[in-house]
Amino acid sequence: MPEKKEVPMPKLDWRLLILIGVIFFGIGIGVFIYGFRLKAGGENFSQYWVLAAILAWGGVSQVQRGILRKAVVEKNPS
Repeated sequence: MPEKKEVPMPKLDWRLLILIGVIFFGIGIGVFIYGFRLKAGGENFSQYWVLAAILAWGGVSQVQRGILRKAVVEKNPS
């Protein structure tokens, strides 16, 4: 079997993770509002709501990672 090579993931600062998460979540809210306006106008809106849900989920995930990483950094400062 071929060997599996792991792709190195950079360890981002916890502040950057929280910032990215808040930006994703904010964009998700904006896309949801845009989809709601399309719904009120009788146009197709469902794909925008799916995009908003994915952005909100990704944003909350990044904020959670940032909070967990902050706790680890405070325990073990390097």
